[in-house]
Amino acid sequence: MAAPQPTTSTFRPSATPSYWTLFLFHLTIPSIPDAWRNLISSQEYSSPTIYAVLLTIHRSIKAICSLVTLVTRFRSSTRHSQSSSELSRALEAGLKNEIRNARVRKMYRDDEDSSEETTALLASSSAQNEHQAQDNSKSALSNLVVWRVSWIINHSKQLQTTKLAICSEGSDPKELSEAIVAIKSINPIFSPTLVECLKIIQSASRTRNVIEERSKITYQPELHKHKFKELLKLLKPSQDYDTIPPKGWQEIGFQGTDPSTDLRGAGILGLDALIAFGRHYGSAGQEIVTEAIEGGSSWYPWALASINITWWCISLIKTNQLNYFLLSPSGTTSSNPDKRKEEETLMEDIPQELRGFLVLQLKLTLLFHHFWLNLQPRPSVMDFETKFKVFKQLTQQGLAKGFIGGMGVGWILDPSAPDFAHHQVLVKF
Repeated sequence: MAAPQPTTSTFRPSATPSYWTLFLFHLTIPSIPDAWRNLISSQEYSSPTIYAVLLTIHRSIKAICSLVTLVTRFRSSTRHSQSSSELSRALEAGLKNEIRNARVRKMYRDDEDSSEETTALLASSSAQNEHQAQDNSKSALSNLVVWRVSWIINHSKQLQTTKLAICSEGSDPKELSEAIVAIKSINPIFSPTLVECLKIIQSASRTRNVIEERSKITYQPELHKHKFKELLKLLKPSQDYDTIPPKGWQEIGFQGTDPSTDLRGAGILGLDALIAFGRHYGSAGQEIVTEAIEGGSSWYPWALASINITWWCISLIKTNQLNYFLLSPSGTTSSNPDKRKEEETLMEDIPQELRGFLVLQLKLTLLFHHFWLNLQPRPSVMDFETKFKVFKQLTQQGLAKGFIGGMGVGWILDPSAPDFAHHQVLVKF
């Protein structure tokens, strides 16, 4: 049987890529560490002393490099653990703010206790100090911290279920806090601060829901007729609701003979805001309405302006542009206990969730009035829509950033004005 002939295989070398050529060429060139090691090796037998020195230097450099590497890795891991959660940083800032405010209050109390004259003066105003202490304790948590926590929760993929639970009725802030701490691996020391933030966020959510629901309620004569009677009594005491002439409603700034037709956009909430303005400013409010309606060629429909402002604020709430305001309701109330009590009395029949919003609305209505009066050249009623858009553009950024409630709003209207005191006189909030 013939032996099988051996098979032959032909190998055709493929073209070597250029980068492999460069890589192999690079390995043939001695690098700096190789040259350093060759230098040390060459001195091992020829010059033992030089060899010992070079070896010591070599080992020292290795030790230093290893130490630098370890320190760098440690700092990197520490920084990562510290900044692993934006929520942790926000809560840490809130805790520091609470501690700082507590120290300031303690120093203030210590100064009061050490001063006999101050103690004598405070003895006659203990109730006012008690209210002030309550306000200080409520405002210990920065509004910016609450806003940051709310923003992080809304944009965190891990907390989507928790976000829905926060907005639901009956959810416990402590249980929600425990869930967030577990999900985000937050230090439990921040739990009390997180609980306070969640309480404010829940309150803001309820306020938003009440405002939106109230704005959807349409005017019904049999239910809301008494509101128009009160409005007329507040702004035009000389007019009687039952005997008012057809054009009498235009004297306070409505467009036609039926004032309810102007409430289509803002719902019954627009009427609530008009009544709140009349209650809050009283006789001064009557003068403002008269000044707006009887302004000659520069008059404007005051009631329509107020309703448009209400509708505008509602739209800002729906687009989440008033979140900072909703998360800082204390910014709309007076710091004076007597004045705050008066405001609460004027709004005792208004739901608690609506009071801050209505105070914001009447401040904006007053601000628009001053804005209109200071326009140059003097506008006419035909310019009302255009100028109202300008007013919204000037104030919307300030509203979104929470500047409302202070002199900051007056400054926003004219940021180039050199005399800030002018705005303090102009915008009396």
